[in-house]
Amino acid sequence: MKNIHNKGYRLVALLLIGFVVNGCNTLDQKPESALAQDGFYSNGTDAELGLVGAYNRLFTENHIVGTYMLLDMNSDDLTTATGKFGYIMENRGDMSSVNHGTTESYFQAPWVTIANANLFLEKVKDIPPTAFVGATTANDKRKDEVLGEAHFIRGLSYYYLTMLWRNVPLILNFPAGALPEDNQIPNSTQPEVLAQVVKDLQVAEANLPNSMTQFSANERRGRASKWAAKGFLSRIRLQEKNWQEVVKLSDEIINSGQYSLVNPWTTMFLGDQNSGEAILEIQAEAGPGFFNMGIHGWFYGNGEFRATDDAVAQYEKPRKDARYEYTIKDDKVSNKFLPQPLWANEGIARANLVMLRLGEIYFNKAEALNEINYEANKQAVLTILNTFRARAQDANFANRFRPTLPVGTTGIPLLTLADVDTPEKMRQAIRAEKRRELMFEGVRWLDLLRWDPAYAAQIVKANSPDRLYFPIPENEILLNKGVLKQNPGW
Repeated sequence: MKNIHNKGYRLVALLLIGFVVNGCNTLDQKPESALAQDGFYSNGTDAELGLVGAYNRLFTENHIVGTYMLLDMNSDDLTTATGKFGYIMENRGDMSSVNHGTTESYFQAPWVTIANANLFLEKVKDIPPTAFVGATTANDKRKDEVLGEAHFIRGLSYYYLTMLWRNVPLILNFPAGALPEDNQIPNSTQPEVLAQVVKDLQVAEANLPNSMTQFSANERRGRASKWAAKGFLSRIRLQEKNWQEVVKLSDEIINSGQYSLVNPWTTMFLGDQNSGEAILEIQAEAGPGFFNMGIHGWFYGNGEFRATDDAVAQYEKPRKDARYEYTIKDDKVSNKFLPQPLWANEGIARANLVMLRLGEIYFNKAEALNEINYEANKQAVLTILNTFRARAQDANFANRFRPTLPVGTTGIPLLTLADVDTPEKMRQAIRAEKRRELMFEGVRWLDLLRWDPAYAAQIVKANSPDRLYFPIPENEILLNKGVLKQNPGW
């Protein structure tokens, strides 16, 4: 299957706009090859190639894939053993700006992606639209599309940076010079960063069509889209408690005709993946020794991470909820994204990572409707919750981890209005069902930050709300000569 991780395109793109990051300040880095390639972006073909490079930077192990692991390790769904990868992240009392576990590499990676996007935006805006018309494009609007995709890549990078490291620099231009002193940038506040994320996502929303039909269905799910931009905007509007806008964005996605809830539930994670429910899904590729997109499956499925007792307790069992039976083994190892087939000598056939799916959008809508007016919306919200509870039953489910069990899950009871007869009961039901549905999909920690920061602080043993966010690595502060400041609380 052809996708944006085509190895030939990857190699050329990274040679053209790759970064040299060892032994120097990541925030100040200018792509070494770009210094000698100022004339590279001269036509539509160059732009398409550069965009592939930006996507591949976004989807690397240390960027978005690693980001998901950080988010889950922070949450009450996942834990690690003492001394194992991630231990210090859930023990903030043992963390410092110097002793920060492995978070420095995850802090550095997004800046490479952002610089690639900034270079792309600066150069491609000057290419005439007619240069994009050709065999590889579907229409003469392709220039707008690629610019929209680049804005999405930059916006998504900044979204996760600020949700993990809080006050980070906003760098919106390609570095002015090659020397560190040419590029000293102070911190911006989280609201300032999120405001820029909104701007980037809104450009993507406006520039991208309902469907980029020049790409296959699988390729489309691995790229930015109008609907992915709306989905991440809905997350930010939830954080702002802009409930009306959340409902508007959610309805636009739900009614777009582009996506649908799938049944059985496991369809999203088996076989070729890229189900009708996936809005954005990192594409993996087959090949001996392939160890990139599948690394999240390795850490989860290899026993480095385990579901917490509290996470296990969220599900009715045994053989009732397909979500539990598929996701968590008896030894509490989490296996939702275990590569398909399991690790084998011939390599991984499929190890996609679902970044955003329609299920989350329904939960965003349900939360907003309940907060707007419980009485007016309680039946609509109840219907959403029961839609997901009904999918817990799967008569044909064969448990790959418990092969001696009979085939099928019997399901869980549907809720009635008597079960959720107050706004608070409905609120808690929404939160609990969302947790079960999206466990290990990088959403729970983001929800806890806005729902209950005091509880979130208990989870990671933080003695201050400021420590819900990681410290800026000390090396970055030193190399920026004091212009970049440490986050509060560190």
